[in-house]
Amino acid sequence: MPLVLAAVLPGCLVLTKDRLTEKEHKDAWQQTPVSERKLTYGGRANGTGVDVWSAWEQLCDFRGERMTSYNRHTGARFYMLDICDRGDECFYGWFFEALAAPFTIPISGLITAGIVIGSRDDTVVKKTALSAHRGSCGVVAPNVTLSVGAPGREPTLVTTDGRGRGFVDLGDPNVANEAQVTLVP
Repeated sequence: MPLVLAAVLPGCLVLTKDRLTEKEHKDAWQQTPVSERKLTYGGRANGTGVDVWSAWEQLCDFRGERMTSYNRHTGARFYMLDICDRGDECFYGWFFEALAAPFTIPISGLITAGIVIGSRDDTVVKKTALSAHRGSCGVVAPNVTLSVGAPGREPTLVTTDGRGRGFVDLGDPNVANEAQVTLVP
């Protein structure tokens, strides 16, 4: 049997190989303001009333990082030595490998088996930078007082809630469609 291995598998070793399997990934973004913030507001007809909103808008640079978690499992694999570079020493290289194969395969196999048996699967986290970009980074503007006015009606005041939203019921969808929203100083 060792002679058959030597003839068929010269220059082979059994070595460890780590295999990574993706478990999950999360993206984390950091925003850096690059302009002054400006209050924006508006409204839109909704049935018989007007939905109003307010937000602080500004320009920000966004930089991101993807954190990918992998399960790492250690296993075994065959590895073939290639000491021949197509010159005259190819025969000598093959001959040396054939002589060494009955020893290298079982010895490296036993060592690798011990490493694989003693290894534990673990989690590896790799971080990758995401492409940076510039864009709007608005946040809600709570407690902003807005005036909703419609032709032929007294303006109605509304203060936005903690989400920067509010609603004024005008009682008529046609009036709601013509309503104008302005900021109360």
